[in-house]
Amino acid sequence: AVLTLREQGKVELDAPVTNYVPTFQLTGADPSTVHVRHLLDHTSGLPDLGMDLCAQSLSEWFGDPAQVTPLWSAPGRIWNYSNRNYSLAGLLLEQVSGQPFALSMQTRVFGPAGMIGATFDPTTAMAGDHALGHVLDAQTNPQSVELDTINCPVMAPAGGAFYASAPDMARFAQALLAQGAPIVHPDSVSAMEELEMPTQIGRALCRERV
Repeated sequence: AVLTLREQGKVELDAPVTNYVPTFQLTGADPSTVHVRHLLDHTSGLPDLGMDLCAQSLSEWFGDPAQVTPLWSAPGRIWNYSNRNYSLAGLLLEQVSGQPFALSMQTRVFGPAGMIGATFDPTTAMAGDHALGHVLDAQTNPQSVELDTINCPVMAPAGGAFYASAPDMARFAQALLAQGAPIVHPDSVSAMEELEMPTQIGRALCRERV
């Protein structure tokens, strides 16, 4: 979805995030050193923290230096997977598109790809046939985790609360194999596959050797 903004000339990957989210703050670092590219390929240095550090909204969390803990590394130096990257990218999407995140995703990705069941609403997902994640309790017994437990806006929806069926994900994969049509242009697919350093994850895609 962010790359569709790039195609429209509204976002540049090498521009500071603060160009699009002026309220973005950091503790002990210049927030303008974090670029859009860093968010999408997990090289921003933003730590991946638990949901115990939460806020009422993304704007509140990313706009409060007391909430945003220091970077783990200078932007662009190391790769470290962090849900916070995509949470901030989701806030950027909202700010630039002028739409709520879920609506922008529906307009820019789910609708064009034909992902009719894709949603960020756990109630909708749980109303149909769905799989549950599991965690181990103190006695190492597996316990199921309902989908509606991710209620922290720093995680949901952009950072980790997307629900879709296997057929919907197959439709998304088919679009990528068709050089992005009808979601994005071929050069955006190439951008999603670019690697800044030797890791498996580019800006949206994982690579596996078989």
